[in-house]
This record gives sequence, C-alpha cells and structure tokens, in this order.
Amino acid sequence: MIYPNSLFILKVSRIIQKLERELNVSLFIRKTSGMEPTKAGDNLYDRGKAIMRQLNEVVSDLQVSSKPVVKVPCTCGFMRSATIKLARDFHIEYPDIELRLYERVDTVISRQLLDEEVEVAILSGPVDPTKFTSTPLTKCPMCVVVNKTHPFARFDSVSLFELRNEPLIITSGNDFNSYQNRFRVLTQVGINLNYVFESLDIEYPIIAANDNMGVGITPYDSCLTKQNYPDIKILHLKETDHSWIYSWETVLACKKGRQLSLQAKAFSNFLSDWIKQI
Repeated sequence: MIYPNSLFILKVSRIIQKLERELNVSLFIRKTSGMEPTKAGDNLYDRGKAIMRQLNEVVSDLQVSSKPVVKVPCTCGFMRSATIKLARDFHIEYPDIELRLYERVDTVISRQLLDEEVEVAILSGPVDPTKFTSTPLTKCPMCVVVNKTHPFARFDSVSLFELRNEPLIITSGNDFNSYQNRFRVLTQVGINLNYVFESLDIEYPIIAANDNMGVGITPYDSCLTKQNYPDIKILHLKETDHSWIYSWETVLACKKGRQLSLQAKAFSNFLSDWIKQI
C-alpha cells in the first residue's frame, strides 16, 4: 500500500530530478541518511527567494496602485535635506508615476540592488564599480565638531593625525560605503582613530560635542543647525593625501548591466537634472 506521504515525497523527488536534468547540475547530494543541498542547490534557493520577493512586491504594487511604481532606497542623511522636495517635484513632473522613497543603510541598499529588489538607489560613495553603475549626486566636506572648552577650539582646522587620541563620535558605521572605504585607507596609511560611538543619526556627533562627550566627525551640511547647539565650534579637516576621504559623497546607483524600466529611467534622468538646481 502506498501512503499519501509517500506519494508526496515521490512527486517532489521527480520534480527535483526533472529540474536537475533541465539545469544540467546536481542540486542535492543523496545519502542514506537524507539529502544535502550542493553549492548549486544553495545558489538556486537564494535566487528563488529573491525572485519570490520580487513577485510578491509586484503583486502588492498592482493591488495598491495602477500607476507604475519606482522604489528608491536612500542612504541615511540624504533624506534629511532633500527628499521631501524631491518627491514633490517629481510628482509634479510625472503625475502618472508613483515614487516611493525610504531610508536604509548602504549594506541593505546594495543587497537590494544586487538581488534586483529595486532598480535604482541613492548610496554614499564610492561604490564598487565591478558591481554597480553610478552617477555622482552630491559632495559635502567632512568637518570636526568640538566643544568650545576643548583645546582644539582655539584652531580653525585640525588633521586626522591630530585626532588619533581623541574619543570620536562619527556619523556612520560599517553599514556605510563611505565609512568602509574611508577608514580602510586611514588604517593603511597608519592612522588608527579611537571611535567610541558610531551613530546612524547624522546630527548625533554635534549633540555629543555640544555636551562635551567627545569629538564629532560629520558632514558639514549637518551643522547648518548649529544655532541649536551654542557650545560647539566647527573645524575644517586639513587635507593631505586621499582627498576624497574628507568629503561625504552620494551617488545614484544601479546594478551593473541591468536594463531599467521606463519609470526608473524617468526618475534617474529627473534626479540628475534636479540635483543641479538645489
């Protein structure tokens, strides 16, 4: 007698065998104790999950809106100054396209691009040119923020080498491209800094310096609210080699070689023109 459970296992086994023949790869290692996925099997599973996520998002988008949708994740900090106006202006120019902007860290955004969950994104730069195609958007100098009682407050600028023994509060962490690239280079040239806190809040280094809890390093445009923090002084970073280390850059990125939809192309072209006017 064949039991229902046995029929199900037999059916699944035949499906797997057919798939292996079509793909011309082994998906499982068969043992007396059971089955283990091969490297190709694991890869197929990961790709399948990504496809299912995309399918679910497409179904969700179709149910919510009949308009074409372009979803754009933005690196932390970009949302702060620009994206509300960007969304409004894009809607005026393209009322038939629904734009969804949301904030994420760079590691998450990069994975979404590579898994093709999104078509375009705004990342902090530089990005890996072997994986992504990118267009420069903004560039802001980094600065140092100290309490007015700090010895450095007597100066207008300071070098990273001079900061090596200071307790530093920085505006980003390992989840950001800018951090990974910037401080990897610093280590290579022999500058080992003392980071006591890494915050996703672009304003937190200013708050910490105002309360005299350490020295902040943050993009200069985050200091535009300095009138709210009367006890800080802003110092310029002295540039030496690797000048890109001293700026916070953002780029519009997409997966290398990916063909963009009409709505993603519309957003990309609009953003490139729009960013020049702000």
